[in-house]
Amino acid sequence: MKILQVSNLSDVLPKSFFKDKKLVSVQNNQFTAAGENYGSSVISIVITLQHDDSQEQEEINTVAKLLPPNQFIRNFMNSSYTFRNELGFYQTILPTLRLFQKEQTSVETLDFFPKFLGGRLSLDSSARFPDDNAIILLENLKDSGFELHDRHNGFDLEATKLILKRVAELHGVALALKTTPEFEQTLSLYFEEFRMFGGDDGLPMFQVLKNKVIKVLEEDEFCRVHMDRIRLAIDVCTTNLLLPKNVAKFRQDTFATFIHSDLWINNIMVRKHQNKIEEVKFLDMQLCEYASITKDLLFFLFTSVENSVLTQSFDQLLSFYYNELKENLEKMKCYRNEFSFDALKTEMRDVASNIGYFNIIRGMPAVFGAIDVVYEAEDLNRDRLLHQLEFSEVCKTRICLITREFIHKRWI
Repeated sequence: MKILQVSNLSDVLPKSFFKDKKLVSVQNNQFTAAGENYGSSVISIVITLQHDDSQEQEEINTVAKLLPPNQFIRNFMNSSYTFRNELGFYQTILPTLRLFQKEQTSVETLDFFPKFLGGRLSLDSSARFPDDNAIILLENLKDSGFELHDRHNGFDLEATKLILKRVAELHGVALALKTTPEFEQTLSLYFEEFRMFGGDDGLPMFQVLKNKVIKVLEEDEFCRVHMDRIRLAIDVCTTNLLLPKNVAKFRQDTFATFIHSDLWINNIMVRKHQNKIEEVKFLDMQLCEYASITKDLLFFLFTSVENSVLTQSFDQLLSFYYNELKENLEKMKCYRNEFSFDALKTEMRDVASNIGYFNIIRGMPAVFGAIDVVYEAEDLNRDRLLHQLEFSEVCKTRICLITREFIHKRWI
């Protein structure tokens, strides 16, 4: 894998970095393994500084997100928008949410994201979209003891509650901000409509995935009986998934606001004490959008928690999340009758039926895939991406479990 280089890094770093210090060296290293992150190139950068008075040196470990090196991925992910929006999250959206939270509650606690050190779209300060010099520079959370959890096992009940508590805080502040003019005035740039999945390449690839999923479900004794309903749900969800992100159709929901939109186990780093998860950080905001908060809930719960937690504790977790959300809305002086638990459940049913089901299913190969060959990002193309849509037995089991749960809940 070719290690990408960053030009003019010192222009990105905050001025506080160089207070009584000077830059000695910058070392770039590979950060992610092949196949771990196709949405952007991620490298680690070790920055060495020297103090002016003592001449002592210190190393600062950072992580840099860059545009994907492959034009196919840039088109498929629509990096012009997704990279710009992730940079906008750190530069504008998160500071706006934090300031609003502090104004309403005198407390600022949206601290479950990596520290942002700097970023740019281009060396040209007037650029509206990113180019090869775009960068997002973040703290390296591994230095603070954070790690990824095993995605094949998923989160247990207590860890899931901890994560939902953080999700409810993010959603609560974002919902409250939506009631103010500042929501549109400050964040509207990041709510522009744009398409994902490579335009014309998207439909054929979804069709391949649909055919594979249907074959798996036809072999399941329970699902086989409900194939007409399942096929209809897949078709409806696929049609909606191929609509532009931030489309007005999904901005009318009562619980629509700014959401993460890609909240799954590999985008959540955890810090453990005596093997118990005590703190979490959310990553990869490139797919953030204006949509229903239930889209985040569905995607997280059905992709990232243990099977037993999903089947035995879903209602308990939904109640837990709602109580946390309501408490946050009350703290933000924004709770309204329209934000009732029944309204949330109704909206979740609609989102599950119209987009959530296949949005979750399409993520299963990434979570539980059986990939015999993993490609570097620069070598990926449409055929190779299709090759990676392989299902392990664990993946097939999870697809059937998810489908059964959706049928039992009458979401499809």
